[in-house]
Amino acid sequence: MLYAFCGDRYAAREKSRECISACLRKRPHAEYLRVFPGVEHHSLEELLLSQGLFERKLVVFCDEVVKDSYGKHLIDNLSEYQQSPHMFVIFEPSLSASDEKKLANAGAVVERYAEKSVEDSRALFSFSKLFFQGDGGRVFCAFHNLVRSDPPPAPALILHTLLWQFRMLVLVSQSGDAADAGVKPFVFSQTKTFLDNHNVGDPFSRFVHTEEIVRLGRLRGMNDADIVEYLILDFYF
Repeated sequence: MLYAFCGDRYAAREKSRECISACLRKRPHAEYLRVFPGVEHHSLEELLLSQGLFERKLVVFCDEVVKDSYGKHLIDNLSEYQQSPHMFVIFEPSLSASDEKKLANAGAVVERYAEKSVEDSRALFSFSKLFFQGDGGRVFCAFHNLVRSDPPPAPALILHTLLWQFRMLVLVSQSGDAADAGVKPFVFSQTKTFLDNHNVGDPFSRFVHTEEIVRLGRLRGMNDADIVEYLILDFYF
């Protein structure tokens, strides 16, 4: 079986994760594997052929392999992958129209997500800016308003934006100016203002703590929206 998710990177990755979770619920005894360009442990051809009667079934996450020579066997043998007892979930944001058509013609489930508009980007920026202004109650309400908007931004994109902001805290705290940090002056000044006006402790320790929350959340099966909510509560309450 083949499932492919393309277009907007964050929406497609979120849907890929949801599909993988659904596949593993459907086949609780299946083995999960992630393959990507440069991986040395498995080739797609070997995984396709490992489908004997007594072989365990696989759920294989193909992480941006199509545009790489590593994924050539996949594109050249789509019908065989579609007929395989294994489940192949393809995450390929920049999937070409021709490869998308090949996948569809082979019977794959293909979902393409539109890139975020300027308005979506502004809404995310406004939320991430509010996150670092020191009012936990407003942040909590703003987050729930954001996820209830129509259409809402992908939770993965909200989480990515916040993590980027935490990285900026570390970078700006260790740099003298925007040129030194390698970021735009506006980004530097906004982040520097927050650091000057709020006691966040050691920015690097805060960033490491945040990354740990995300890692543990995913290990526990939390979705990205739940992780963002947990980050808000951890940061302010």
